[in-house]
Amino acid sequence: MNRVIAKIKKSAANEVWVVITDFTGQLRLDLREYFHTGPDGSHPTKKGVSIPTGEIRALRDALEALSAATDVGTVANINRNQRAEVQAGLRKFEGHTYAELRIFIPGATPDAPWRPTPKGITLKPSLVPLLAEAVGEAEDLLNDGAIQTPGHIDSDATTH
Repeated sequence: MNRVIAKIKKSAANEVWVVITDFTGQLRLDLREYFHTGPDGSHPTKKGVSIPTGEIRALRDALEALSAATDVGTVANINRNQRAEVQAGLRKFEGHTYAELRIFIPGATPDAPWRPTPKGITLKPSLVPLLAEAVGEAEDLLNDGAIQTPGHIDSDATTH
């Protein structure tokens, strides 16, 4: 079961898709970067974050905090488990500021800082409100009971 909630244009060749998916029997919210393969399709990349649907409210809150952020740094953490967390923040690289959702893992020792993994998405800060809105739409669909059973594939989506 995949339900595409939104496709947010990141660049001429890439989009960030917000998808409710059934992964090994559990509903999850997947935020993943896709690249265009031509006029007939898109292909997912490894760049993305997937969270249990029970964490959607925390993700939405993190994105709203990220939308309002003006200073570089982490604005919110979503604890996935003892071995991973999702951090939302503004980062700066080569003079450009970008928004990021990234999975972090503990450092090599208990007192070491958490380390970023390759799993995550980056986008222009101006696109964060669109992402927050799409996550809110997913939350509303789940709360309203519109998504209940695996096996239904609906690729209708809002493109921003």
